Amino acid sequence: MLFVDGMNGVIHHPETLQWLYTLTGSVSRLLVKTALKLLIVFVEYAESNSPLLISAVTTVDAKRGVKSWTNLMDVLDEKNGADTELLVFTMTLINKVPTRQRPEPSETRTIRDQNHQRPGPSET
Repeated sequence: MLFVDGMNGVIHHPETLQWLYTLTGSVSRLLVKTALKLLIVFVEYAESNSPLLISAVTTVDAKRGVKSWTNLMDVLDEKNGADTELLVFTMTLINKVPTRQRPEPSETRTIRDQNHQRPGPSET
């Protein structure tokens, strides 16, 4: 019963979702993993929770002046990739968001590239 009450509390408090998404941008791997796990549980709890997560992500990233899902793209774009568990949790969360509600793959690459402003093949 506590799980249901707690989840309903999160559903009705968008600031908590925004905070959890913000934590996915932390430098602490443990904090990022924990936030990702909680967001996965939230999205799996009910299909209607995905739009709430998308709204939280959009709000946080708009305030920061970056493209949506930047925190997760940064996790996936990490150079050393030593923490495979972190990568798996990130991809799991992305895959839990229904296809019609998440960015297109080409848009995701554009977001990642714009955030890191890498030179293209013709610029090297």
